[in-house]
Amino acid sequence: MIDHLIRAHGFNREGIERVTANNEPGGAINHTGTKVILPQIGFNRDVFKDLLIRWIIMNQVAFNQVVLQSLQSIFSYLCAVQPFFNDLADAMPTSSSTMSTWLMDAISHNKAKIQFHLKHNSISSIHLSFNLWTSSNFLALLGVIAFWVDNLGYVQHALLGLPQLLGSHTSENQGQRLWGIITAYGIQHNLGYFCLDNASNNLSAVRYISDQHRCQNTDGIQLNIAQCYI
Repeated sequence: MIDHLIRAHGFNREGIERVTANNEPGGAINHTGTKVILPQIGFNRDVFKDLLIRWIIMNQVAFNQVVLQSLQSIFSYLCAVQPFFNDLADAMPTSSSTMSTWLMDAISHNKAKIQFHLKHNSISSIHLSFNLWTSSNFLALLGVIAFWVDNLGYVQHALLGLPQLLGSHTSENQGQRLWGIITAYGIQHNLGYFCLDNASNNLSAVRYISDQHRCQNTDGIQLNIAQCYI
């Protein structure tokens, strides 16, 4: 998304195009004496949805905040003062459930992109790191991160899943959720190292993965575990 805004719309990585005050007419001068030139671009509904989703996620904003009159008034004002914002009114979500749908669609879309990269653009094994932690609202969550080298030689990483762990925190329960993520991405035949902390149930969870893999393959997989003792 960021690369698209830079390449197609002239933004820099701060989200605006910065030039000195004497270079371009128009625009506004900020407190540093730098002129801020906002590119005149057409409204893109998909870009707007992605930016709104990012705002929701990065700032932990409740879904119902997007339909509050105070925020809607800001966007209505933009529609009134800038002609190219006219399509914004129709793009605004009308309920919190709309944001939920958008978010789930974005998750599915990005999951498919990660699956494609893991299958077609990886020249290395897929190495996994996972850990169990408790969120601020007391949910037990299992974070699973994948690391690999792409076909250009760059190290890549991605969050594969953050499922809630229901029931007891046993190695079998944790291993089942982990194995479900591994098979969902289709990487069970290209696993590399598992990098974990020294919790005993983590090691047992990897042994569970090995057993599951051995049931499907006569050779099984070698346990490659780098334990970090802190």
